[in-house]
Amino acid sequence: MLIESRVEIKESRALELAARAGRKDNVLCLLEKGADVDEVPDTEWWYVSNKHKQEGLGSALHAAASQGHSEIVSLLIEKGANIYLEDSLGRTAFRRAILGMHPYAAAVILKAMLFGP
Repeated sequence: MLIESRVEIKESRALELAARAGRKDNVLCLLEKGADVDEVPDTEWWYVSNKHKQEGLGSALHAAASQGHSEIVSLLIEKGANIYLEDSLGRTAFRRAILGMHPYAAAVILKAMLFGP
């Protein structure tokens, strides 16, 4: 809908929210349209909920890992996501996958850490 409306993708959180929701088709479309794979929301953005601020603001990779969406984690890494990027609480996507008890997502990130993307 954002793309059809020609809304600016930058600072929209669209990629992060699509990854959080497990919407692989939307993630792919947004990346193809130029979404920044490593964009992290700023705590001052008016549309960032207090809940998300408390959970730690991170990239699409953080969001996918914390929800256990291993296919999206793999896709984001393939598209160049920084696996060492820390969220606003200092945690990597790997750590968020572990904390969320998502072993498959954690394994995808660990593989990239050991062998590269």
